[in-house]
Amino acid sequence: AAVEYDRKAELYDSDYLQMPDRNLGLEALLPVIRGDLPLKIHVHRADDIATAIRIAEEFNIHFTLDHCSEGFMITDRLLSALSKRCDGIIIGPLMNYKRKLECSKKQGVKLPKLLHDAGIEFAICTDFPEMIPVCMMPQIALSVTEGLPEDTALKAVTITAARILGISDRVGSLEVGKDADIAVFSGHPLDYRSVFLMTLINGKIVYERK
Repeated sequence: AAVEYDRKAELYDSDYLQMPDRNLGLEALLPVIRGDLPLKIHVHRADDIATAIRIAEEFNIHFTLDHCSEGFMITDRLLSALSKRCDGIIIGPLMNYKRKLECSKKQGVKLPKLLHDAGIEFAICTDFPEMIPVCMMPQIALSVTEGLPEDTALKAVTITAARILGISDRVGSLEVGKDADIAVFSGHPLDYRSVFLMTLINGKIVYERK
């Protein structure tokens, strides 16, 4: 429907047709159809993931797969999608997987290592911003205890996440010319004994532990 709406709008711009009746719902999809924005697809089950990929590729749109809880079951399909129109895979939250009853084979904090072993790059999310301070570091640390390499775990919440969002030219790593947004810890960020010391935004201290 959005593709047809876009076609009629283009014809109207060319003075061939009347402008179609305004449809704000379809207009919201136009940046996706035109390739200006990726479609964020929230999906858990393996069969739904495969269906989402098929439809997105059929309409030739860029997309991300968010949650991708049973993605470990169809890793070949994910690798194929990543080589085409899929801009990235964002997994999580990883510690409440038993609440998703439709995902009988969801792996929780074991999922990152399963995808990593299959050669799949991913970011890790909490799914809602209020829980980032509470859940982000514990779920990453638990993923490491399940065998995920530490550097891969940190990249999943820094440079890989930034790349998927299309902002890796500004944030995601400590490099000359990038935004000076920095979190400082007393030790390794994944060590439960580490204390959060300081936050810098644009090079200025906005929080300092007293």
